[in-house]
Amino acid sequence: GAMAAMASVGRGLGRAAGAALARVRNGGTRAAAPKTSMLASNPCSTSGVFRAESPNVVGLPMQCLISSSSSAYSSSSTASSDDDLVDFSNLNSRKRRHVLKQLLARGTRPLPQKKERRTPMHVVDVNRTCKVTKGGVVPSFAAFVVTGNGNGVIGYGKGKSSEVAKAVDKAYHNAQKNLHAVKLFEGHTVYHNIEHSYCKTRVKLMAAPSGSGIQANNTITAMCRLVGIKDLKAKVLGSHHPMNTVKAVVEALELIQSPDDIERQRGHRFRLTK
Repeated sequence: GAMAAMASVGRGLGRAAGAALARVRNGGTRAAAPKTSMLASNPCSTSGVFRAESPNVVGLPMQCLISSSSSAYSSSSTASSDDDLVDFSNLNSRKRRHVLKQLLARGTRPLPQKKERRTPMHVVDVNRTCKVTKGGVVPSFAAFVVTGNGNGVIGYGKGKSSEVAKAVDKAYHNAQKNLHAVKLFEGHTVYHNIEHSYCKTRVKLMAAPSGSGIQANNTITAMCRLVGIKDLKAKVLGSHHPMNTVKAVVEALELIQSPDDIERQRGHRFRLTK
């Protein structure tokens, strides 16, 4: 029943779009939007919108096209605007059917909601690649971001997509799944100096007194602000690859030990003197 309804809806939309295009091309005047619903013949639907805004634009709303009381379809429907139009003037019949099928499929399920970012982040690097096919060049973007809560937690992640914004969102959500805890001395610096290597990148992290600030490159400075470090001196030796630098710094911060950690390892308490 649902598949038959979808087929009848597609045929109705195709006939209405073709008729509107014929009126536009023959008359050369502004095509008026139909007053009745195109989907009135479909028993599973109660509303449908079709608009012809200009002689060159025949549009369909990008949001829900079908609204019905049936549980198989989404019951929410939003008003269309000028930005929610699809241009059919330069599409052949095959591409037009493909677009109509996508719009109908989008109307049968709720639109995805954009997730809010709970913690601040910093985009470390965005890499663009192109795949050459017989149909043309297909671009792709890979984003690498760092996130943290400013109180001893930091994470990094990588995301890929055909758009930069989607790649950054994927990288952020992957970073949320890859969080690391960092021990801070009095909430402003690290407990001790440490040197760590990752691949060909070697980093030196040196504790600094209060008020010294962060003396490091842009990548490590952004990471320190995200994790909550206010005073630190850092040096990167060897390869300065941004991804390897982030991974080397995160691993170095995880290796830092507090006095409580050393006491548990040795089995007795220490008396700290200044």
